[in-house]
Amino acid sequence: MERAPPILCRRERRYRRGAVQLGPTARPGTCSGTECQASYVYAVAMALQRLVLIKYACFTERTELELAPITVLFGRNHSGKSALARSLRVLETGFGTNAAVPLDLAALGDDAPEFIDLVPDRLSHGRVAVEFGFEEADVSATIQSVVDEGAAQVVSDWRLLSDHTDLRLRWDFEQQASQGLRTYLVSEGDRPPRSAAIAFRGLTPEGTGLPFEIQLPKYPSVRMMGPFRSPMARRTRLSSVAPALDPEGRQTATILINDHARGSGEVIGLVNDYLEKQLADWRLEVRPQYDGYSVRLRSVINRNLSVAATDSGTGVTQLLPLLVLRAQDEVAPPMSEVIEVVEEPELHLHPAAQSALADMYIDAAQAQANLRFLVETHSETLLLRLRRRVAEGTFDPARLALYYIENDGRRSTARRVVVDDRGDVNWWPDGIFSEDFAEVRQIALAQRNRLENDAH
Repeated sequence: MERAPPILCRRERRYRRGAVQLGPTARPGTCSGTECQASYVYAVAMALQRLVLIKYACFTERTELELAPITVLFGRNHSGKSALARSLRVLETGFGTNAAVPLDLAALGDDAPEFIDLVPDRLSHGRVAVEFGFEEADVSATIQSVVDEGAAQVVSDWRLLSDHTDLRLRWDFEQQASQGLRTYLVSEGDRPPRSAAIAFRGLTPEGTGLPFEIQLPKYPSVRMMGPFRSPMARRTRLSSVAPALDPEGRQTATILINDHARGSGEVIGLVNDYLEKQLADWRLEVRPQYDGYSVRLRSVINRNLSVAATDSGTGVTQLLPLLVLRAQDEVAPPMSEVIEVVEEPELHLHPAAQSALADMYIDAAQAQANLRFLVETHSETLLLRLRRRVAEGTFDPARLALYYIENDGRRSTARRVVVDDRGDVNWWPDGIFSEDFAEVRQIALAQRNRLENDAH
């Protein structure tokens, strides 16, 4: 096996400050001249900067999504926002896995999509094509839908492109291989392609026919918070293990109870700090109840008045899982890269609370270096608060990416809305968030018509 291109000294400098990981054979500090012989495993910096869907579900044309500290998707219903937001989690199944399929969709649980659901128009012999823009390299893959020895998906085209290499693998379907291997034409730079038997583990190629060992970058951990957070039970027992949030927020009460009974109460205290901005006269508390605990809201004005959180209204029960997750991150900041995907965080909330959500995400994105947010929303109020903070100079517009998603009945597209340092936008889609003005205009017209009719 040939040696990979040597890793430059600047990469070792970035390694020392934690921005890049070296391979398992790394020997940091062994520099020679302008080059560094630290590792002959091809390692790429971790940060995923952009995701490109070339052919994926309802996106049939190249759609590039920059992953800023706060990325917001907005648009009409059934435009493709959810498909784009959830693609981050779906594509994560191709990284850090030993699965024999490119996308290990079974890892997504019982409600996981079939591969055919990701293929545009659900064509039985169609394909999915995606590109991952990491800090120092682009990794692209085309995954073919096939029926071959029980496999439903095969990598048909794969490329790693960086300043140091241009490696490409093309599936030679006419040539047979054995023992789970497939035949690929392997080309690097200007060298002529040669045939080699390759196996894929997820989206990572393996085999002696490769010019060097491939170690793909670490994909960020993707958290999913769905649009319907489960209401809390009236009484919950103390869990034997420390819980974590799931996409429906079903563990919110358990987390708060565990923090009360076994922890320092710091999570509950931080949640109350968030709540104080919206429910200044109420405090969250956990109280013993029979053989369990009850999460409640107690009046600050009348200390004898206490209400079960599940009775406090749908908006509060939908909000609490979001606040608990933010509090958990403050108590124990994520040590590696995390992208949190949040679908409709504003659901059932008053507009004033929606504005506060925008501030909460700004504060978290600015305080947590390893944390980014992808928010799918229908809230004009949330978007306006983000733009306002930019205009006030408290949030850098370079850390914000807005995308308008639309569907013309055949395909979905995503178009960037650029926000400048004054909070202005370079364009705005027609008819979006103009409903209030249209309704007020129609009220005025109706009032004028009635006055004119009464005059006659």
